[in-house]
Amino acid sequence: MVVSTHGYFMVSFNDESLFTNIPLEESIDLAVKYILEGNSNLKLDQSCLKKLFMFATAETHFSFNGVFYDQTDGVAWVPH
Repeated sequence: MVVSTHGYFMVSFNDESLFTNIPLEESIDLAVKYILEGNSNLKLDQSCLKKLFMFATAETHFSFNGVFYDQTDGVAWVPH
């Protein structure tokens, strides 16, 4: 929901579905770019850093009602 009042915008997201709607590859590319730009002493190259992000986010498996699933896009989210 987006509401405009007096030139300002208030945005509300449904946090249960927000993370599954994040374009994963594009987000990882941006994260890698900004991490490498801001950390010139980092010992990881672009390819290695991207692989680590992909492993941590795209290789997500979960079970629901005894059935195992793979998260195919977006980032899996577990409520606290």
